Amino acid sequence: MDASWAGDPARLALEAHALDRDDLHPSALVHPGGIVWPAVVCSARGRHVSGTVAAEAVALGYEVCIAVARLLGSDGKRFWHVTALAGTVGAAAAAAWIESGPAHVVAAVGHAFSIAGGSITCMLERSDTRFVHRAQAASAGVLAARAASAGLEATRFGIESAQGFLAAIRSEATIASVTGESPLALAETAYRLHPASGFAQSAIDAAEEIGPIPPRRVTQATIEVSPGAALLAGAQKPTTDAEAWWSIPHAVGVTLAAGKAGELESGLSRDAEVMKLVSRCSIVASRADLGARVTVELSDGARREAEVAFATGHPLRPLTDTQRIEKWELLSGVTGDTAFAQALALGDAPFSETVALLLGEPGAVRD
Repeated sequence: MDASWAGDPARLALEAHALDRDDLHPSALVHPGGIVWPAVVCSARGRHVSGTVAAEAVALGYEVCIAVARLLGSDGKRFWHVTALAGTVGAAAAAAWIESGPAHVVAAVGHAFSIAGGSITCMLERSDTRFVHRAQAASAGVLAARAASAGLEATRFGIESAQGFLAAIRSEATIASVTGESPLALAETAYRLHPASGFAQSAIDAAEEIGPIPPRRVTQATIEVSPGAALLAGAQKPTTDAEAWWSIPHAVGVTLAAGKAGELESGLSRDAEVMKLVSRCSIVASRADLGARVTVELSDGARREAEVAFATGHPLRPLTDTQRIEKWELLSGVTGDTAFAQALALGDAPFSETVALLLGEPGAVRD
């Protein structure tokens, strides 16, 4: 058997998630972009794939990834890392669209369901295994697509059979319940604007509304978030940059003191007074959404409060073009407005040329 269809987009997935600032579907709690885009970019290399076809593949990958994430349900997410599992299937669908159009998408998804996985323990421990999960998901998705395009027959009833995916994760969801006439999942996907955990985004927005406040004036700050956010991101005394990134109290304390979230780019605060404030920021697990309420008690008896239901970047609170470009520049090191204008000027040129231009790769077409 010719194994030339095997590929390895793992490096792209690692780079996409290196700063943990990829997108988030708020209700499905999955990060589709960091898996689907690497699969599409990898599959398009060396092929005359138009921008239109690449966009179709990405849209398909997002829809499949988010639908699978919804199949997991709350019980499934107790044991499985949703981005690793759902991302594998979404990547397979997207890559198959690039490899051979709609003809082999179903087979690619069949292969992918059979090999997708990823234990949630890495998230509970906040270990770097989560990066391995993303690399594996993108790589396995492309592998499944190329296997399907090469004619390898896929499992047909891997989702609904008595020994299939839904039975294995003990999900009561059905395919019909996660698909249908709801809005496109891609349009529901949110950006993560601030340099902190996705669980902290709304709390940071609330803290920006309240601050800046000199740390010594704050006697207590209470942060109301969801139980999941409290469990995974409630540390009051982070000691490393990685722990600070995960800590909602750190994100809120730094933002209250500075009045802006940009200070979080530096990681763990080196300001002793700010860190004392962080230790006075307590978490209350009282919400059923990804919103947050921050209540600050001041030394003079005053009280300040702000509530944010949807973080900046949520479809109901979208980023401005300026914010999008600033985030692109920060993460890629490429001047965003110039690169985007040049990319649009390329029209429907090969997708690989557009990617090279946006990422500032040597030899990219620029006129």
